[in-house]
Amino acid sequence: MGMTKKWLHLHVKTATSSFWFEVLDDPANLDYWRSHGVEILEGCNAGPEFIVNAGLLKPWVFLQDIFNFKWPWSKA
Repeated sequence: MGMTKKWLHLHVKTATSSFWFEVLDDPANLDYWRSHGVEILEGCNAGPEFIVNAGLLKPWVFLQDIFNFKWPWSKA
């Protein structure tokens, strides 16, 4: 079984600059990063591990957003 991964947007501030990074990582690291002053915004989309491993998570999430997590042609 693989590690759970999630898109995280990290905001790092220094005395003179501010940086944003987008990473795919284990949410277990969040408390550690927050304790060091990193602001974290968590993504709300997720995908199966085989999609992540194939490098297709961004297209997967894009399609989820377009179709609002539902198949658009279903009658339900």
